[in-house]
Amino acid sequence: MSVLIANFLVSLEWLTIVILLISLFNLSFSGFIPHIIFISWLMAFVGWGIDQTYLSGSTYALLIQVIALYLCTWLILRINVFYAFGISVVSYGIYMITQSALFLGLHAISFMDETDLVPLSEKQLILQGLSIAVPLLISYLATKLRIRYNLFVPTTEFIKLQFNRLNNITVFVLISMIGISVVNFHFITEGKITLFILISVIQLACVALLLYLFKRKEGIKHDRKVVRKISYSNKEDESRANA
Repeated sequence: MSVLIANFLVSLEWLTIVILLISLFNLSFSGFIPHIIFISWLMAFVGWGIDQTYLSGSTYALLIQVIALYLCTWLILRINVFYAFGISVVSYGIYMITQSALFLGLHAISFMDETDLVPLSEKQLILQGLSIAVPLLISYLATKLRIRYNLFVPTTEFIKLQFNRLNNITVFVLISMIGISVVNFHFITEGKITLFILISVIQLACVALLLYLFKRKEGIKHDRKVVRKISYSNKEDESRANA
């Protein structure tokens, strides 16, 4: 029974990450609710499967989970491979930073430390509850206040992607973000709080940089859209003039 409860709570965490992903990048919930629930349960199952192996609690576990989330975003939500990689890593990073900040806040008031990070323990449940509530609040505010990316994710999965300078930098930062998250997970499991704080700050900087790069790319898409509209309007005017 305790295993089922633990997996249910973990699935809620993954559900929160997927909702955050959809809210921030203006994807549609319509028709995808079963997919979203399936992803959250699948990710919880992946975590449970890892716990049954020698990889349990290792840094490889986090790496496998990030890759699994990326594959789910790409194959189940049917998002282009490049954009699925970007939004899944960023959404996971925002959740991890939120959880890290909450843990450090509770640690600062001597409420909990790394030894309390035990599944179904009272303090761990409080941390999980807060870690779910805060990102859900962010998702709600992003939707309510329209603070999100409207043009970043293409409407079709099959697009021709050019690896220009901006895209190359984005991929490099995304991969670095995954590496930093793995290192940070190692530090917290080893109880190295000072290094954990330092890497968390670097992790936050990476997420902020990625959000900036996404905004740059969205701005380029917006400019192209405006140019196409102007070009189409000019062609219509020429057609009317020649009529």
